[in-house]
Amino acid sequence: MKSGELNKYNDPKGEKCDEHGEFFYCSKCISPVYWKGFKGTELDILAGTLDDKEVFKPKE
Repeated sequence: MKSGELNKYNDPKGEKCDEHGEFFYCSKCISPVYWKGFKGTELDILAGTLDDKEVFKPKE
């Protein structure tokens, strides 16, 4: 199965969805993937995208 391309959320009214950044989502399954700030280098990866237990093991 091929993953979908990432799309940026655009409000139907043309307004910013967040005054501090933008949300990106999978075009295939519509799942939110990450948020990127307008200023600086902040990038927040949403926890739901980290579902491979072999790659992302929680620390005790």
